[in-house]
Amino acid sequence: MPLFELRTNQKPPKETVKSMASELSLLCSEMLNKSEGYVMVNIQVGQSLIFSGTDDPAAFGELRSIDLPGNEIAALSTRICSFLSNRLDVPNNRIYLSFVDIDRNNWGWNGKTFGAS
Repeated sequence: MPLFELRTNQKPPKETVKSMASELSLLCSEMLNKSEGYVMVNIQVGQSLIFSGTDDPAAFGELRSIDLPGNEIAALSTRICSFLSNRLDVPNNRIYLSFVDIDRNNWGWNGKTFGAS
C-alpha cells in the first residue's frame, strides 16, 4: 500500500532510474515496516519542473501510505531527501517531499479496499 512517486527535471540514464525504483521500493518497505510486496514506486524524469523561479536540478517526492507513522516523518524526510540528493545530484534545498496518511477505507486494491473485512 505504500506508494512513492517522484518527479524530477533531471534525466538520469534508464538503468539508473530502474535501479533507483528498486532501491526506493526497499527503502520504503524498510522505513515503514511494510511488505515490499505492497510497495509501488513511480519515477518520472525529465519533467518541466521549476522551483524558486529556475529550472536548476529539482525534485518532488510524495509518499502515501496507510498508517504513516507521524512521529517518524522527520526521519523519513531526512533519509529520502539524502537518497534523492545523492542519486540525482539535486541539492537538498531543491527537494520537496510530501507525506500523506491514507485512511484504509480510501485505498483500493484487488477489487476492494484495505478497510474491507
